[in-house]
Formats: sequence, structure tokens, C-alpha cells
Amino acid sequence: LPEPDNQDDTREYTYSEIQKMLHHSKLIDRVLILLAASSGIRAGAFSIKWKHLVPIYLYNENYLWEDQDVTESVEHDGRIVAAMIRIYANSNSEYVAFVTPECWNTIESYKRLWIQETNKEPKPDDPFFKKSGPFARELSEMGIRKRLERILKESGIRTPLSQGKRRY
Repeated sequence: LPEPDNQDDTREYTYSEIQKMLHHSKLIDRVLILLAASSGIRAGAFSIKWKHLVPIYLYNENYLWEDQDVTESVEHDGRIVAAMIRIYANSNSEYVAFVTPECWNTIESYKRLWIQETNKEPKPDDPFFKKSGPFARELSEMGIRKRLERILKESGIRTPLSQGKRRY
């Protein structure tokens, strides 16, 4: 769960605002938006690896995930109903959140783009969000924040403040 001393008085975005953001976004940005909207992940927790994202299948009225449960027949005949994401993986603050099938489908599209750019399948320990280009270099927290700020500005959700004003 988020840190207990969080006194931030921000609010979640509305469905309409999320749609506006998606409309003004590239594929990597759509993944950011849908991951945040469906899992509740905070901007500082996007340092994830490919192994931290796992699809959840509905197969014969059972929910299955992870390698030991998911066989080729489950992948072929099952239906992806959600996905799990390990947030703050391998830390004392680690927790699991879930994302929608729409988010998972966007992740799959992003994976194809990732493969196109790098000419290889992502390894489990490769960074999920990478800088553009052929190398798997992790996109920093500041890089992610800048992308999100640009999306908010371009979609008209967050307007520039007048000089000397602060948002919070």
C-alpha cells in the first residue's frame, strides 16, 4: 500500500479525463495512463521490470497465472481477464495490484513496439519502461513524470500556473 504518511490532497482522474489523455498519447503513454488508472500505481513506482507483469487467465472456471499454472492450452483456450503487477517489487513496501484487460492488451502492443525497437524479446529483468531507441535503458522516474505532465498539458487537463503559484 502507499506510504502511510502521504498527506497529498490530489484526486483521481475522471473517466472523461482519462479518455482525453489517451486521445493525446503515444503507445508508451497509453500504457502509463492505463497502468496508473487501473492499478492506482503512483508516479514514483513505475520502475518495473517485465517479470513484474503477469496475465491472469480464466480457464475452466479457474483463475490461473504464473508459469506453473499457465500451460499452452490455458494460453490458447483461456481468456485473459486481468493482469497482476508487482509494485515496489523486492522491497518491504511491495504489493500486488491488478490491471484491466484493456491495459493488458495495450501492454502487449507496447511489447511488440519494444521488440521492434530493440530487435529482441524483453528479458524478465529488462526495464519495462525504456528510453526510446534500440537499447533497454530504463526510463527514469523524472522521465516518466515529464511524460505524464506533457500528456496532462496537451490534453488540457492541467493548465500552466501563473508565475509564483504552486499547485499544492
